[in-house]
Amino acid sequence: MLKKLLHYAPVQIISAVSVFFLIALQTRFLSLSEYGLLALILVFMEATRSFSAQWINVSLTRFMPSASTSDKKALKGYSFRLLLSLLIPGSLSLSLCLVFSDEFSWVLWGALSLLLISKSCFLYFQELFRLTDNVVKYRYSVLLQAILSIVFTYLLLTFSSSIIMAIVALIASNALACLLSYNAIGRKLEKLPVKDRKAFISYGLPILFSGVLMTLSTRVDRIMVSELLGLSEVGLYAAFSNLLLGIMALVFMVIALPLYPEVVKEVKCKEKLFVAHKKYISLLLLVTVPATVGINLIAPQLIVILLGDNFSGFDIELFYWISFAIFCLNFRGHFLDHGLQFTLKTKALPFISTFLLIISLISAYLLITHYGLIGVGYAFVLTQVIGVFISYKVSTYYGYRYPFPDTFLSTFSATLFMVLVVKLLAPLFVALPLYPTLLCNIFVGSLVYLCVHLAFNTLNCRIYLKKVFQ
Repeated sequence: MLKKLLHYAPVQIISAVSVFFLIALQTRFLSLSEYGLLALILVFMEATRSFSAQWINVSLTRFMPSASTSDKKALKGYSFRLLLSLLIPGSLSLSLCLVFSDEFSWVLWGALSLLLISKSCFLYFQELFRLTDNVVKYRYSVLLQAILSIVFTYLLLTFSSSIIMAIVALIASNALACLLSYNAIGRKLEKLPVKDRKAFISYGLPILFSGVLMTLSTRVDRIMVSELLGLSEVGLYAAFSNLLLGIMALVFMVIALPLYPEVVKEVKCKEKLFVAHKKYISLLLLVTVPATVGINLIAPQLIVILLGDNFSGFDIELFYWISFAIFCLNFRGHFLDHGLQFTLKTKALPFISTFLLIISLISAYLLITHYGLIGVGYAFVLTQVIGVFISYKVSTYYGYRYPFPDTFLSTFSATLFMVLVVKLLAPLFVALPLYPTLLCNIFVGSLVYLCVHLAFNTLNCRIYLKKVFQ
């Protein structure tokens, strides 16, 4: 598992850093209300992508690792045809969504449709490269897209700081990166047997509906903020959310992206699956818990550096609530929902997502009305905590047994020590400029965290280090 992790982690980090640069550029060139409008528009696009593309990627991840060589070729051919057939109605559905918006225009619809197609194809090809262990093409295409997205965004927003230009920059970077994927499918599209097609669709359709509902349940709060408070408040909330979603996606995907297919390979044997899933969650907690806590420790510096001075005067408490909610969201998606996937009970996902969407709508309305903008943070946390509880209970009801991580005690002990030391030494860095303060906090926190794990000998890390330095 560690070898797989090292294959993909470096380029994932670069990709995630590019997202931070994108957010930094967009928040500096666009006003708060413009950025808020962009965030609302992209909610429609992401919901449509969940319907037309994302569920195909998830289904491939479930079936391809354990498939034979001939079945893998057939899965590629079938899934690609399915993707192309769904992108057309996906583009049309975008026009229906935008008709109900005051900002509807055919130019905006065209730009969003092209973004839907280019991003869906790019992410589909990335999934194929990963599942077929084509590490070189995966790295090059991800790196190209990351660099181009920054370059195009800067150039186009410098030329004209508008929402359309921000979208066109994303279209260009995704489309050009797809050029490296021209032969990922092969010239001949193999046919998948009817039995396997039914299994693919039966597994994927619940994920399709739950994906759309989950996208709405995690982003409908932006629409509520727009209706109840205004576009500037949406811009602030979306900036915090997008920043944290980007960071947390990096943190979780560093582990989940390379290691989840390795876990799926053991799905036919319960004992091996339990062992593999235990290693997976042990590594996941080892990375995600300190990262989440650490982000909150450096939040004031992080906001100024990545979002700009315009965002530094707002209540930092909102940032803390959003970060905890996003941790719960990712923990559920990258661990707890596996129970339903491994037991092939994904039919429960749409019901869970529907319930969470209702909770999100009701709680957001009530809490925003009563508490203002901070209320949306409370609502987000409430929805995600309920989601964690429901996913766990439903999966265990269907007979899945979750492993307890080996790194639980050492991870939370090391994180606690990290917080204490960073807080104690924080007064020493007050006089330093912004960037050195941030770097000092990161260095001290990381050093303390690693030293505690060495003391605990977490996952036999001392033996591994001896081998490295021998």
